[in-house]
Amino acid sequence: MTIKGILFDKDGTLIRFESIWIDATYRVIEEVARAFGQGENQAIHTQMAEAIGLYDREVSERGFLASGTSIDFASAFAPLLQAPEDEILLHIDKAYEKETRQKLANVEAIGEVSSLFKQLKQWNYHVGIITADTYNNTIPVLEKLGIERYVDFIGTADRYAKKPGVEALDSFCDQAKLRRNEVIHIGDTEIDLQFATHCLCGVGVLSGVGTQQTLSRYTEYVIRDIHELVGEDQRLICETV
Repeated sequence: MTIKGILFDKDGTLIRFESIWIDATYRVIEEVARAFGQGENQAIHTQMAEAIGLYDREVSERGFLASGTSIDFASAFAPLLQAPEDEILLHIDKAYEKETRQKLANVEAIGEVSSLFKQLKQWNYHVGIITADTYNNTIPVLEKLGIERYVDFIGTADRYAKKPGVEALDSFCDQAKLRRNEVIHIGDTEIDLQFATHCLCGVGVLSGVGTQQTLSRYTEYVIRDIHELVGEDQRLICETV
């Protein structure tokens, strides 16, 4: 089957996860804790971080920070803050939007992302982004990377069911008039590759939080980063699937 569509994860796949999200998340934790009277309670801050898989500067590949949504964060924080999840969610989203804008200058692309996307569009691939982030946080990052003009579809967790759910995949396919088995997905987490089981194939990248051991359970295509997606023969490495 010919590949016609390529879906990318964002954090850890297109940008260095640690370049923005670790510091931003600690600030979000502080802001959310403060909103519920725990601004000075460092023990609660640590518990909140660990509840989403953040241990000092290390991110668990199976934690919510690696592949969860702000809804997941709210559910993890609720018992610690003893507050309603919906109220916590509002504070999380507001704090993350603020932090994304303030830390946009720190976003580090993984190589020449814009050049790769331009090349893929010149080869007439339909290109999309599917991320656990929100739409308002995603757009500024794509603009910073200079790839917004090359992206045909943006699937965020506040607009579609989160991965590994297939709602965003099916919407991408409907828009591009493709079948699932004409699409591949590139990502850095186990959730990304679980999602990719609904596509033609998945490609795991080691530029994020996922490990070779975990990603290789789902695909034979595990590469250092997205720039190994295109082989020396100028074909996608999984083109022969």
